[in-house]
Amino acid sequence: MTQLLDQALIAKSKYQLGMLTKEEAAEKAKPFIDAYNAHSQKVAAKYNQKPENLTFNQLVNTFISFGG
Repeated sequence: MTQLLDQALIAKSKYQLGMLTKEEAAEKAKPFIDAYNAHSQKVAAKYNQKPENLTFNQLVNTFISFGG
């Protein structure tokens, strides 16, 4: 999962620097987003809660970045 996170953060950084379009960055971040959402579904089902799904916009705007 950390490799997927690294790939997503690199795509986020390149998008913010203008090196990738939004669609290209979203495509590169999709494996991490899918894995995150699958884990969220699993945890939510375990505790009978509604899952918090991650979108590409949330990743870019509010999710973790390099350096914490």
